[in-house]
Amino acid sequence: MAEHNLTAEQERFVESHAPYMKVFWTLLILTVLEYAYARFLEGRLSFAALVGGLMVLAITKAFLVGWFFMHLKFEGRWVYMLLVPACLLAVIVVTGLAPDMAFHENGFFESPAVADR
Repeated sequence: MAEHNLTAEQERFVESHAPYMKVFWTLLILTVLEYAYARFLEGRLSFAALVGGLMVLAITKAFLVGWFFMHLKFEGRWVYMLLVPACLLAVIVVTGLAPDMAFHENGFFESPAVADR
């Protein structure tokens, strides 16, 4: 048992009232909103607005999962320093793959054997 000043009854009360179901229902609602946003507003919004809205919803869901289900709300500030190298590596990967995505023809990649036919 952890070293704290809670009695056994207080500890059961704290653990039994974790907001997991509230977070689950919130994630479910956000997922339905993502689907509806992408499905019904696809032709009405610009591509940037569509992607931006979906990114906001996805980041919100990722925050809720990390904060509650991965218990990041109990971690110290040092954990947030792990985000810096992860973001840096994400930028490097996207930057490294950008030329491959930008310079292909017909919307898909062709192998050299198929292109010679």
